Parts: sequence; C-alpha cells; structure tokens
Amino acid sequence: MRVCGTVAEDPFDSRQSAPPVSTWTDPGARFRGGLPTTHGHQAVTHATQPCAPKAYWSKGLMYCDRVERHWISLPENADHLHAFANADGTTSFPVEVTKTAVFFQIRLDSAGPLWFLLDSGAGTNYIDRGVATAEGLTFAGKAQVRGAGSGKVDVDVIPDVSFQLPGLVVRRQRFHATDLGPVQPAWGRRLDGFLGYHFLEHFVVDIDYARRLMAVSDPASYRETARGERLPLEIRERLPYVVGTVKIPGLAAQDSPFLVDSGSQDEVDHPLIGSGSDSSKGILAGQGLGMPIPGRLGRVESLRLGSIELRGLVGVSTETGLGSHLIGGGLLSRFRVVFNYPARTLTLARPD
Repeated sequence: MRVCGTVAEDPFDSRQSAPPVSTWTDPGARFRGGLPTTHGHQAVTHATQPCAPKAYWSKGLMYCDRVERHWISLPENADHLHAFANADGTTSFPVEVTKTAVFFQIRLDSAGPLWFLLDSGAGTNYIDRGVATAEGLTFAGKAQVRGAGSGKVDVDVIPDVSFQLPGLVVRRQRFHATDLGPVQPAWGRRLDGFLGYHFLEHFVVDIDYARRLMAVSDPASYRETARGERLPLEIRERLPYVVGTVKIPGLAAQDSPFLVDSGSQDEVDHPLIGSGSDSSKGILAGQGLGMPIPGRLGRVESLRLGSIELRGLVGVSTETGLGSHLIGGGLLSRFRVVFNYPARTLTLARPD
C-alpha cells in the first residue's frame, strides 16, 4: 500500500445469525450437486430461513423480503479454498471509491461487517491488530515486512482466516496483523484491513470505478467483458508489475517495470521525476506501512502502457522503497481494471 460513492445497503444485514463460514444466495440457483470452485465440486449442506425485511444483494441485484434466504456452508474439513453462491462462479457487489481506492465490507466468520480496501501493492492480506484481537483471531508467530516507506514493520501472522464477501466464501487465507491507525487519516475514513496477494492469486477481480462495482470470478469460469488493453503481468515476490515507458520533461524516455498498486493514491512514481526540468519542492513520500521517505513532486510528460498513452500526469520521485517505480490508484481509477493473476494479465479499459 502507498498512500501519498455512495454507500450501498449493508449486503450482510440480517435479523438471523448466520452459521460460520456461510453466504447467501438466490433460492433459484442450481448447484448441480455442489459448488463450482477452482478445484472442482464440493458437496454442500443447505437450508432456508425467512429473509429479513431489508433487501440484500446477490450478483449485484437486490432481493426483497418475500424471497427466502438460503445459506450454504462448507464443511469444516473441506479442502476447497472458496465457494461462490451462484453456479456461474462469479459475484458482483457495490463498493465505495475513496481517494481512488476501492472500499468494501467483509465478514470474518459470522462477525463484522468490517471495512477493507483492495490493495494489489500488498504481498498478503492485512488486518488491524486491534480488530483482529476483538474478532478472536489467533496469532501464530511474528514476522517483519517491508511497506511503502523505509525500514521494516513488525506484524503478527494469522495463517488461517475465513471470511465472506457478498456471494462468496473464502477460506484458509493468510493475514498479517499490524496497527493501521497511522494509515487511516490519509484516507479520512475507517479502515479495518486490506486484501492483497493471497486473495488476488485465486480470482479474477474486475473493478469498475465509474459504476462503483467490483466483480470477483473463479478463473475457470471467467469470461472477459472489459474491452481494453491487456498487459502482461509479472508477479515478483507476490507483487504485480507491468512494463511501461515514462517520459520526463528534459530527459529521454525510459522503459521501466512499474508496481501496480491499487492501494496507492499516486498516479505514477519513478526516480527520474526528481531529475526532470519540472520537478518541484521536496515532500515526504512512502505514506503507508513503514517510515516516510524523502521524495519530490514533478510532472510526467507521458506514460505509455501498451497502446495507451497518458499525458500530463503528476508523479513522485523516490530513490528507495517498494513504490520507487509505481502506478497507483490515481491512474488506475481512470479505467475499468481487471486483475487476472492466474492468467498473469492486467486489463485497462476506458469507462463506457
């Protein structure tokens, strides 16, 4: 994570307590004896409950109080890592876009909801340490990680976490717990955690910033609908990179790998920006996990990603840190963005 809509009704609202590791679905869905997952079909148990008077969301559609609510629960000994409520292996739900980042709600088991953001610049999932303690998560050791800033950050490791998104159950995810209090003021809102590599590696995630929607799909059943520039995506140490060509005023164009960081508010970062003829006064950069590092603001004459050329961007120059070569949410939010880690592609599509 580098830190430099309208709220939909709570999709989890219900008067009835849900069983652990469960999700809701349209009663008309057909599962053909099991739930489709990346690893095949897993038999499920199911039952019905009266729907709460408030509406709820399924596949981006709203269902009202006359619809019965089905719950679907994976057995505790299930080997499968996720289950969709719908047989087509996809779910879509409203999100909030705050300062170019995508915020949404999740549930840990039957608790929550909690506010998370999608952070492709995070090598795993993160949760605020205080929230993790309050939710009763079990810490299983400590580690040190690098963030956007300098130095290393102490984290508590939580190796096995189950959570729910609307229409999707995800199991056995790795989380790191740390204090996210210092990060929240930069977003101006509550932040309980963020989903990173260990979530993104299992799914195709389609972010429609303009419509405030996010779709999550099983790679085996995904059908791309975003028509745009499909870029090769390289994963290095659990972080995604694309190659682009940056042109700084007064300097020759240069091809560089760029970290794709949806948790950053920046447009583009590159060390050459500080050497350009339009660089300005120094700033503190690397606002995220870790200590801030010195940087400079400057103008980017152009940035080319495949056939897409963007001009007049504002960039940040730092010599160190994970974000020294970066494209962030300030750029990504201009597009509909599809992260397809399994296929190693990133699609940038102009809004409809």
